[in-house]
Amino acid sequence: MKRRIRNLVLALLALTLVLAGATAAAEEPVVIRLSGVSQYDVNDFVYMNWLEQKFNVKFECNFFTTDAWQTQFTLMLADDNLPDLLLNLNLPKAEADKYGADGYLLD
Repeated sequence: MKRRIRNLVLALLALTLVLAGATAAAEEPVVIRLSGVSQYDVNDFVYMNWLEQKFNVKFECNFFTTDAWQTQFTLMLADDNLPDLLLNLNLPKAEADKYGADGYLLD
């Protein structure tokens, strides 16, 4: 569990470092959509609130339980409505390779 939270924080930190230069002059916050598997309400994370204020970003989080994730992920793929970041997916390598080859995981 600690590993998942650490990975989430590291992913968000890396994203904010990338966006730091891009959002410095922006008046409207940059919206970053996150989705994945989590049992926690990530909107309550103090670090995410700090990132939003510090770097003028807005996180739209849409997380699901492990049981509901596969159905939701399939719907996102079908609608071509993937978020900016997918977190805690635990995709098997073969499945990740398939989605990557089909162009779903990178723009």
